[in-house]
Amino acid sequence: MPSLNVDLDYFTHPKTIRLKALLGELADVYPMRLWCYLGRFHKKDGRFRGYSVQEIEAHAGWHGKSGELMDALKKVGFFEKIGQDHQAHDWLDHNGHIYPLHLRAKANAEKRWAKYREDKAFRNDATSNAIAQEPSNAGSNAIAQEPSNAGSNAPALPAVQDLKELKTTLPFVSPVPVEKDRDPQAGEVNGNVISKAPESKPEKPKALTLDEIELVDRVVHFTNDLSHRPLFQKAVRIMGAGLVEQAMAQVKAGYAEGTVEKKSAALIGTINQWLLEYQRNAKRNGENERPGEYTNLKKRTRTIKLP
Repeated sequence: MPSLNVDLDYFTHPKTIRLKALLGELADVYPMRLWCYLGRFHKKDGRFRGYSVQEIEAHAGWHGKSGELMDALKKVGFFEKIGQDHQAHDWLDHNGHIYPLHLRAKANAEKRWAKYREDKAFRNDATSNAIAQEPSNAGSNAIAQEPSNAGSNAPALPAVQDLKELKTTLPFVSPVPVEKDRDPQAGEVNGNVISKAPESKPEKPKALTLDEIELVDRVVHFTNDLSHRPLFQKAVRIMGAGLVEQAMAQVKAGYAEGTVEKKSAALIGTINQWLLEYQRNAKRNGENERPGEYTNLKKRTRTIKLP
């Protein structure tokens, strides 16, 4: 697991001493909390994109006056303001190793999961074929292999001339219609033996690219809902990364304007609705559109109301 690079002289560094003088004796922990948060969720460049000052101070565990912590961090040089965002000073120089290690781990995980899915599909296919190839003479062999020493206490079988009388005492069961002279390999019936057609191997799902995996991570972090990660992956595979980013931007704008109360429910509902409409239009056209190129859906998504 990647870790932060922290100067061994951090607690006696002039910046740390100045921060403690401004905010108090325990102020040296605030930068480290923010660095850990950036290393987990914004490891690429160490920047708080779209965060308010109050949100950043909440992640640091600050309980003092609003804005005082961020002003002190910028004053001593631990953070700097770039446009409307705040970024850790010299993030790439100190902790630029975290993002490449994250990409490598993601790629290895995708390879392992792809191999697992392929092996599981192969095992399921082998099991179904074994069931389909059940021998037709199993019943006759079971009757023929009657133990020789079990006849003393067992009732005798009825004679051939008594079979008609035995048949009249049994309840009538309608026989299953049997179609003869068909090929068992084609999944048809042949006499009294029903052969199951071999099942086709399930299609292997398309593996996501590293950029698409990073997008799914950002959506999970935005909704704070790890249980719907398979839904976000499905949306990226089918609709493409462009429409998923557009849905997240639309929900984020609605949340900022106050028209959306719960980001997670709004984004999940939007993605489900867009997926349904995307698949309906693709089915209606009789072809699979390439992700990001379905222009009619893009025009229609601007008029869809958020849930």
